[in-house]
Amino acid sequence: YQGLFILSKHSDCLQLSFLNGPPPKFVWFRLGNVSTLTMLETLRSHRNAIAAFSASADEALLVIPCT
Repeated sequence: YQGLFILSKHSDCLQLSFLNGPPPKFVWFRLGNVSTLTMLETLRSHRNAIAAFSASADEALLVIPCT
């Protein structure tokens, strides 16, 4: 799991991250039904937050909000 995390649109990752802690780390996209292109654009627009989250040893969950 070192340096890896799981990208998900499902709220189950919220529960798993609090129950088990890292690893694995979860990035939860709260976007609903969107195109793959929208997912990619969202991922790119939040790349700095994702990089900081990935570097943190203690954080288990990063929530990417609807935009």
